Amino acid sequence: MLIYRDDIIKVYASRMDASSGGDKIDNLHLQRQMVNQLLSEAFPGFTPGIRHLPSGAPVLEGVPGEWGISVTHCRQIVAVAICRTSSRIGIDVDETSRGNQLRRVAPRFLSASQLAEWTYGDESLLFAWSIKEAIYKAAGIPGLPLSEIPLPDPLVFTSNRHGKVVYDNMSYDLLVMPDMAGCGPIVLALGNKIVSSAMKN
Repeated sequence: MLIYRDDIIKVYASRMDASSGGDKIDNLHLQRQMVNQLLSEAFPGFTPGIRHLPSGAPVLEGVPGEWGISVTHCRQIVAVAICRTSSRIGIDVDETSRGNQLRRVAPRFLSASQLAEWTYGDESLLFAWSIKEAIYKAAGIPGLPLSEIPLPDPLVFTSNRHGKVVYDNMSYDLLVMPDMAGCGPIVLALGNKIVSSAMKN
């Protein structure tokens, strides 16, 4: 179902049946089916497909015009974000139960200053992880260390559910999608190249 749209972005999401108890291969097959259903909803009358670049980044095919795409999933949710290709897009969702794991690995994906600001609870850690994952996907830089990715002010972001960061001459608008019970925040990152005033003249 469509959970968000504006002039250039559409986000679709669907619940997965976490009780099915299938193995990893069955779950991957189900996730692919759900992604295809969401893309069919996004592009009625077409047969969209996804191929992957050597970096693993998805590329949308079989639809009119050029679109960027990002896909995310956890045990409960599959979500797809699409946008016009003048922007870069990334989306991420994770499970609320990952708090213990994220606390253990926080020093690997957060800088020293981010550790001080973003480790005051499981929810803040989950936000930090999903923001960084969404920006990583939007940036499209293979091997980019997550600890180098900037984060917005934690209190402002978690209160307003949106923010902005700048990295590597790109500005990333961050937006939290409407809540879907059973999963953590669905975070969207939309990247646009920063054009300097010298380039504009």
